[in-house]
Amino acid sequence: MMIKKILTVYLAGRIDGLSKEEASDWREEAIKKLQAKGFVGVSPISHGLDLKVKSPLKRDQDRCSEIFQTDCDLVYRCDAVLANLSVDSIGTAQEIFYANQILNEPVFGYNYKNDSAFMFVTVDELYNDIDEAIEGMIKYNQSLSAWPQKYKLPPERLKPRNA
Repeated sequence: MMIKKILTVYLAGRIDGLSKEEASDWREEAIKKLQAKGFVGVSPISHGLDLKVKSPLKRDQDRCSEIFQTDCDLVYRCDAVLANLSVDSIGTAQEIFYANQILNEPVFGYNYKNDSAFMFVTVDELYNDIDEAIEGMIKYNQSLSAWPQKYKLPPERLKPRNA
């Protein structure tokens, strides 16, 4: 398994049920702040999908599948996830799980107000605000040698499978 420096950051956070401004304003701010620190922020909103979601019973399965696949592809292409946890979101939780548990990517969360064991296991670092979270990414890049201890993976997942 290759441990790599964070360069691209997926911006996870609730979209469903929010206005376009509520869903995009923090992401636009994050992209600017990340860029100022040498990172590239990747927003699911800026990829041309119509993310306006109707009630669950009226959703179009093909459109939902397209949103799901696009978001998973974006997470896969990024090196880490920055998650705005100020509002509960099933989609955000799934993106975090996918990044952390399936792809072994670091997840940096902020504004978390709840007490979920799942979030405490799948979000590697929790911060009060976005600026602290970005500083955490910088520190991560500066101390990659601490990665195996920090991310609590079982030893067998840190060894090559053919060893």
